Amino acid sequence: MDHLTISGLKVETIIGTNPWERETRQPIIVDLEMQLDSLPAARSDNIGDAVDYGAVGRRVRNLVSDSRFQLIEGIAERIANDVLQQERRVIKVTVCVTKPYAIPDASVSLTITRPRRPVS
Repeated sequence: MDHLTISGLKVETIIGTNPWERETRQPIIVDLEMQLDSLPAARSDNIGDAVDYGAVGRRVRNLVSDSRFQLIEGIAERIANDVLQQERRVIKVTVCVTKPYAIPDASVSLTITRPRRPVS
């Protein structure tokens, strides 16, 4: 399997449990790794056979920017679900959400991996 990666997508959003975090937008950084078979796109050299990473990036940016999650766990899960629902070529997605100023002098990150579930 192949891996398509979007790294360092910085988005301002409302996130956190502290009162000031519910009023002030702050940056988070999103990294995505999408597992897929890129051979059809490589053979055709046609965007219709590929994952449009520009569209994925725009969707993630809009989803994060418009959200008001309290926890990075919630936003990571939402991003993973969106990618798997919208991108039929993606077999598995790994999402890392980093909150750069979560605690003094350190950032906090959560990384999740979600496979595509078979339709039953």
